[in-house]
Amino acid sequence: MNAVQELPTAKAKAVTVTVNEKPVEFQQKKANGAEIKAAAIAQGVAIQPDFSLFAVKGHGKLVQVGDNEEVTLNDHDKFVAVAPDDNS
Repeated sequence: MNAVQELPTAKAKAVTVTVNEKPVEFQQKKANGAEIKAAAIAQGVAIQPDFSLFAVKGHGKLVQVGDNEEVTLNDHDKFVAVAPDDNS
């Protein structure tokens, strides 16, 4: 019976990802690119809403995440946000 009572708490567990090497916490498991950037800004990451957002995949591969594109968030996921005029 205790396991059943604890189940809702487990589902509400926060997810922590990194944006530009800074931790960003989410209470939900899904967010779109704009929501990820907004949460990062609110939690002190020095980016702007117009920055381009990329998910860092295996071997450093970057996959762009659009503002309206929803992704599933998992602990330790990594994202980078770069200024639109940054050619690096």
